Amino acid sequence: MKKQPSRTMPEHKKKQLKLLYYSHTATELQEINLGWKKILTLVVTCMSVLLLLVSFVLGFFNHLSRNWEVLSLARAHQKLSNVISDMHTRMNAIEGIIQHIEKQDSTLNPFVDAPAAQKPVASFTSRLANLGFGDAAAALVDQKNAETEKSRIDELDRRLNAARVQRAQSTEIRLAELQRLRQTPSVHPLRGGRISEPFGWTMDPTIDQLKYHEGIDFSALQGTTVHATADGVVKELGHHFGRTSEYGRYVLLDHGNGRQTRYAHLKAIQVKPGQRVSRFTVLGVIDDGGPLVGPHLHYEVLENGQPVDPAGFLLD
Repeated sequence: MKKQPSRTMPEHKKKQLKLLYYSHTATELQEINLGWKKILTLVVTCMSVLLLLVSFVLGFFNHLSRNWEVLSLARAHQKLSNVISDMHTRMNAIEGIIQHIEKQDSTLNPFVDAPAAQKPVASFTSRLANLGFGDAAAALVDQKNAETEKSRIDELDRRLNAARVQRAQSTEIRLAELQRLRQTPSVHPLRGGRISEPFGWTMDPTIDQLKYHEGIDFSALQGTTVHATADGVVKELGHHFGRTSEYGRYVLLDHGNGRQTRYAHLKAIQVKPGQRVSRFTVLGVIDDGGPLVGPHLHYEVLENGQPVDPAGFLLD
């Protein structure tokens, strides 16, 4: 009988992983033998599960990051929209003020040419809506609105600077006119008096003959206060001026531009030479004018040293 040769297992089949574990239900050690194919299968399975897990985690964080970015952009977009809306409201208010200033300046100042007001620019939103794009171009609308508002700001700044220059010129002219008006003897030198002798040729009761009267006489009670009729400077305080020396004490005011006023028949004079006075400043009070004419104020207006009719200056 022939002896059969013994079969030996390959080396790679002999290599096995033996796992020993102890179960609380058994009294002996338990073991599990794993061949190389099972080990390879287990490793590949674990790697696949780990890869899937990593892919899921990365996808989740990528999705979360995108959602956060979209949310941030949405918040920034909303904030920008609110800023643009606030700018639009404030610029409408500023434009209303500028239009009011321009209207006032064009009415009050015929000497300065007002800049032509440009027509308001139609919003980009309304133009897109007319073309039928609707809300699909919201981002472009915000961008164009921002550009439009920037252009409006530049235009308002230009108009505001022009209005500022025009207002400065108008103010300078108005101040000069106001100063000229305040230096014009246009108010009565006293209150409650009446004209007893006009300007020009009149009969003088003191000499009983015609005489050229170089001013106006106002009858009033002795002690009535006399006021400056315009802004000026006290040029002279005198006594008994005139050819017949009948005018008593007087005050001479210089109002500039060759114009002066004289107030005669005064006493208790309250101003000094060189003193600046304004309209309605008290100069003194009426003195006794003599037994024939009684208490009165003699008032003159002089243009370049020549007497002119004061009645042409009085407004009331």
